[in-house]
Amino acid sequence: MKKPTSKIFVLALLLTSFFAVNTDLHAQVFGVNLGNATDTAKDIFKNAKDAAKKALEEANRKKAEEEARRAEKAKEEARSRTTNTSIIELQGTMGADIKWIMFNITKGSYNEKVTIPASNGSYKFRLALRDGAGTYAIQVFQNNKVERYTSYSYLSATQIENTDERDMSFLLPSTMVQSEDPEIVALTKMITKNATTETEAVKAIHDYVATNIEYDFPAYNDGTYAQKEYDAVSILKRKISVCSGYASLFAAMVRAYGVRVKVIHGKGVVSGGLGDHAWNEVEINGEWKMVDTTWDSNLKSNKYFFMDEAKFAQDHLKETEMTNY
Repeated sequence: MKKPTSKIFVLALLLTSFFAVNTDLHAQVFGVNLGNATDTAKDIFKNAKDAAKKALEEANRKKAEEEARRAEKAKEEARSRTTNTSIIELQGTMGADIKWIMFNITKGSYNEKVTIPASNGSYKFRLALRDGAGTYAIQVFQNNKVERYTSYSYLSATQIENTDERDMSFLLPSTMVQSEDPEIVALTKMITKNATTETEAVKAIHDYVATNIEYDFPAYNDGTYAQKEYDAVSILKRKISVCSGYASLFAAMVRAYGVRVKVIHGKGVVSGGLGDHAWNEVEINGEWKMVDTTWDSNLKSNKYFFMDEAKFAQDHLKETEMTNY
């Protein structure tokens, strides 16, 4: 875009040319003093140059201020990209039509993908960094389809430096195990208030989940269970689930209490056959204890709370520790 002062400068040149070329005509027709006309042209030209100089100085000043603001913003963003808690808050904007955001997180050979819903052209999310201290590369992708598991397009990228040297494995929240959710935190605090040991606290959580969540036999029998969400927050609200929801809610509450817990996927022996199943393992005093709130809910018992591992393995075939849960 041309600076406004360029017009003044051009006008000054035109006026100068006008007076220089047409001095005889001016003198004969209008009786203008040639000396005065020349002085007037010089004054206009000088004023135009001064105005252009001031405009340039003002533009440079504004440019310097903008560059300083950008530098300060970059410093703030750099500070925000460093965490000592293994959790970083990410936020951004995109088109109002975007339905889903996916974070692709890498650190060396570690890779994890996290998908969250977008909200009115923006996102804000506390992302857990599960591979310990170090530098994480995070790519952000967007999807404008209602179905989340479709193609995504690139949105942005950043790097996060995690300086947390603690072992946070199986203690951090996730999109399935929302152990930082305020309602889950408050509920966990309430039902464990009388516990004096970690075992007592975990038992109280087990009893709450097994007693208050109903198994979704209709959805399991007609296959519609696959169309539902089984994260901890959804199950706490819905109060009905299949095994994966039981495991997610139990894990979220145990982590909210501050105890390490895994979500396990595998097979369970049901009616002489094997079926997909999910349960938990809890670390107590350095030992992993087996817990199946789903089956204890159906049996209305504590049979599968801290059952001996060898006995537990008789009807539970472990396949996967869900490290991204």
